Amino acid sequence: MLTRFAPDSPAGIGPAVPPEAATGSLRRARALVGVSRALGHPAEASEARSARLLLEFGERRALRGYADAVLGPLDSADPAGDLVRTLATWLDTGGSWDETSRRLAVHRHTARNRVDKAMRLTGRNLDDGDDRFDLWLATRIRQGLPASGA
Repeated sequence: MLTRFAPDSPAGIGPAVPPEAATGSLRRARALVGVSRALGHPAEASEARSARLLLEFGERRALRGYADAVLGPLDSADPAGDLVRTLATWLDTGGSWDETSRRLAVHRHTARNRVDKAMRLTGRNLDDGDDRFDLWLATRIRQGLPASGA
C-alpha cells in the first residue's frame, strides 16, 4: 500500500506483535526509515538482518574481494566447488552433519572430511566465532551476488 500510495516516502514497518509489545515494534519501524530511504521502498523488520543489508548496500567489488580472500584457498584446491558448497551448507544448517549430508546427498563422513579440509586450507577454526562468521559471510556473499558485474 505504501509503495502504491506514497512511493517517494520512506517508511519502516515493524513486526506484527501483540498490543503490549507495540512500543518495541514502533521502535523497530522508526529505525528502518533510514534503510527504507536507501532501498527506495518501504523496509520491513524482516529485511533488517545485517548480512542482507551488507549485501544490499556493500560495494560489489569489495564484497567479492572479501569472499575471494576468505575462500580463495578452497577455490584453488577444489575448482568444482564441493568444499565451498559443503562449508556453506554446514554453516547454514547450524553445524548439523546429518542435515548437511542429507542436503548434499553425501555420506556424513564425506561432509565432515570436506569441512575439515576447508579448515586446514583456510587456516580457520570453526570454534572461533570470528573465523566462523568470516566463513559464513564469505559464503553468503558468494550465494547472494551475481557471478559477473562490478
